[in-house]
Amino acid sequence: TKSLNRDSNGNFLYEEPIGSAPSRPLGTAFDNTSYAHRHKNALFITLDVFETFRGDKSYFDRENGTGGEGVLSCTVRGEHLVWFENVLQQARADLTISHIFVQGHVPIAHPVRQINCSGQFLDNGEDSELWRLMNLYEVDIYFAGEVHANTVIKSQSSNLIQISSRGNVFNNFLQILVEEEKIHIVAFNEIGSKPRWNDEHDIHGNLIIDKSLGIVTMDSDGALEILDRNSPLIHITFEGAVPLETRQIIGMTHDDIGEKLIGSRISMRDGILSSQAMANQGEFGQQYDGQIVNIPLESGIIGYAGLFSDESRFAFYSTGPFSGGDVASVSLWINTVHAQKQMILVHYGAIFGSSIDKTTKDFYTLVLDNGVPTVYLGKKKILKSTGHNLLADGQWHHIAVSMPTKSCLLSQVNIYVDGIKTITWLLDSDDYIFTTTSGRLSLGGFGYSAKYFDDIFPEMETYSGYMDDFKFHSRPLTSNDFVNIIPLVSSPAPAPTEIGDNLCQDYKKKFRFNGTKRTCKWVQNNWKTRCVRDEARENCPVTCREACQCFDTPGMFWFKGLKTDCKLTQESQASRCQSNRVRSHCPVTCGICQ
Repeated sequence: TKSLNRDSNGNFLYEEPIGSAPSRPLGTAFDNTSYAHRHKNALFITLDVFETFRGDKSYFDRENGTGGEGVLSCTVRGEHLVWFENVLQQARADLTISHIFVQGHVPIAHPVRQINCSGQFLDNGEDSELWRLMNLYEVDIYFAGEVHANTVIKSQSSNLIQISSRGNVFNNFLQILVEEEKIHIVAFNEIGSKPRWNDEHDIHGNLIIDKSLGIVTMDSDGALEILDRNSPLIHITFEGAVPLETRQIIGMTHDDIGEKLIGSRISMRDGILSSQAMANQGEFGQQYDGQIVNIPLESGIIGYAGLFSDESRFAFYSTGPFSGGDVASVSLWINTVHAQKQMILVHYGAIFGSSIDKTTKDFYTLVLDNGVPTVYLGKKKILKSTGHNLLADGQWHHIAVSMPTKSCLLSQVNIYVDGIKTITWLLDSDDYIFTTTSGRLSLGGFGYSAKYFDDIFPEMETYSGYMDDFKFHSRPLTSNDFVNIIPLVSSPAPAPTEIGDNLCQDYKKKFRFNGTKRTCKWVQNNWKTRCVRDEARENCPVTCREACQCFDTPGMFWFKGLKTDCKLTQESQASRCQSNRVRSHCPVTCGICQ
């Protein structure tokens, strides 16, 4: 910073105060890296948003979705924040200052496009004091970097704009034109046949902020179009594939990167080569096109659908869109007959690393486990839908998984099947959600994520079946999102049995619980903790709020230390059906229901 902020004699370059406010936060750890400077009718404030937590080598607050970057966290607080507000107050008292620009390294508002980055963000985001002050004092633009991609977000409470931009080796940059009552920002993107340094650029997007009429009006297009955060960020319709080189992913490290700027091929998982892309119709646009291999298109539930097999690959090279505790919702249509497999539907995982045990952040994997929608955030963080266990029936079914709030518990996540919210069951541990900030998304497999996922989950297979209309939202899903879903369902999944149904009864006698004879009344006294164990759920389904199934489990289950299934149970029905474990897995075979 000394080489940038000081002259050859060591004098600080930006000492001119803003009114009565000093140009930098003197006496703080940031007095060399945060500063304000006026140029004509515009004020520029540079903020060092990196704070070192020297007393805590692993600052991480999952419940509030902050930290997670070791000793560093991104925040502006204390005397640093007091100085910042003082500068803003003085600037707004000066009528000759028409525009205020603030720049920091990391984005504050989310979601933002990302590629090849760590995905750091400001703690507390739009709930932070820094964001509140910029809204209060009518800052025009907050500029961020970090994510290596362009996104424009408008504040929900003022005309404040956040621009996250690429600005990388002159292949993508912004031009800012400032007038008395207007700001015009132009994004440029490199074009040409050489891999880099073509010295030729196209206009990639525009943002115009006009104050000339006494009110602020905005016009945006292309890469600088203001993001609609209510619409899906990613929307894959499976209506067609195009050559990879016809739709550039800016920043992609493709296989022919040494030969040309825009790649025509890229190696995917297991070395399978892709030369095709599927267009993203969502708000994140072309930057989040998917790279595909061996996915033929056939008639689907809405137009065409993709047919996945063991040799299929579908992955998104850009980083995200999951990020920390941010709200994430996914939805898709599936049609498969593979009931005795654990198949990957949606996966988001870290790009790098050698072991999941070395990270404290979550991955996100939605699988169809023997026909049951199941979410994994870790090896022992598993949420399962208990009311709809027959989705591998050769019919179209719609699955949606949605976080109701930011940084919610895994147990609070909602799973919907065919537009209806299901009863869910948490297996093992619960925790506040905080996904890795440097991962990649894929459909039907592990995609571009780290190789250790194959070793950790050898039982998880690539998806086999049809898939259609995948969406990713950065907001909770509501009933309005399913209005058009229910009429399309040709064969609805079985509805969950209501608690209290005569087919769903607690066992009246004592049963073994962790080696001790217990009753369901005892389980009820602390049901949230005790119902985690299989023996409590199987013997006390009403107490444990379990959805009793009126169909046999299609796969294998453990019985007396051995794997068995309901077909084997038919051979010795009279004896084996005395076991509550067998009765819970095989209610049809055991004559409990039809």
